[in-house]
Amino acid sequence: MTIQLSIREAVFGAAVTSLIMGGFIVAGRFGVREAMTAADLTFYRYLSGLFFLPLFFSRSVKTLGGLGWGPGILITVLAGWVFNMLLMTGFQFAPAAHGAVFSPGTMPMFTALFAGCFWETN
Repeated sequence: MTIQLSIREAVFGAAVTSLIMGGFIVAGRFGVREAMTAADLTFYRYLSGLFFLPLFFSRSVKTLGGLGWGPGILITVLAGWVFNMLLMTGFQFAPAAHGAVFSPGTMPMFTALFAGCFWETN
């Protein structure tokens, strides 16, 4: 399946993605330093996921939208609450700039490592 985007749509998507990721880093750092714990922020991150529940139920629940339940659970455990708890806990001790560099910078590396370990990829 190929999605055709215009240059304007692609740039808009990249800008929105940058704002979301940057906002996540800044809001996470502010949250753990001023008002909440890492567990609170992780809970609210998953609570906000309920907005996407209608999209989830519009696809095949039996196969988890084509992904499969095994890989879906594995992704949830490895890249879900564990990742968020570690990141938010790190924000209690390190500046937001460190999180802004190391968090998005290590995601592709660990994605490739986990894909190589758990799925047959080239």
